[in-house]
Amino acid sequence: MRFLAFLSSIAIAAPACARTSAPRAAAPIDSLAAVRIAEGAWRQAFGGLIDSERPFRARLVDSVWEVSTSYPPPGYLGGGAHATIARRDGRLIKVWHEQ
Repeated sequence: MRFLAFLSSIAIAAPACARTSAPRAAAPIDSLAAVRIAEGAWRQAFGGLIDSERPFRARLVDSVWEVSTSYPPPGYLGGGAHATIARRDGRLIKVWHEQ
């Protein structure tokens, strides 16, 4: 009896677990979405200090959004936060902060 219950549970669960079609690709993201993704990643990595590096800039290079901060101001030494994001699906490729 237990064996029969086991087989019936497998028969019920198997179709629910099987996925034959690939998930749909997300729509390409725009510059605003790229900035939001980068800002979220920067907040996780660097905390609230990222607010002092506003405004953020995004430019599209070979289907990859390059998002950066405006820090440091022109004429100062140092660096700001950067992120690269795939335009096709919004996947975060790389996050770093220059010194």
